[in-house]
Amino acid sequence: MESKELTLQAAKWFTEKTYLEQHNLSDKYFESRNPSLLNLFQVEAMYVSEMQEELKKCQESPYYFFTNYFLVDGKKPTVRMTEEEFNSFAKRIKQSYGQTN
Repeated sequence: MESKELTLQAAKWFTEKTYLEQHNLSDKYFESRNPSLLNLFQVEAMYVSEMQEELKKCQESPYYFFTNYFLVDGKKPTVRMTEEEFNSFAKRIKQSYGQTN
């Protein structure tokens, strides 16, 4: 991804947050109580870090990925298994098709 595109995505991501969410992110990464003082490089750094955390959650838990990123008939799915059961099921499917990651 080009740097300008990444910066624009980061800016869009941050501006779509509520003020409280911006405040919490600002505090988490920069111990700053005023998100309006952040520059684009700081916002981009937060965006990249948050996206990496989100990808890690999705890789570690198929349940998390499914319940947060899939839509069934335009709605979030209802899963009738526990997270542990769903992840075990997903692991067996991956192993059946020769995928180990």
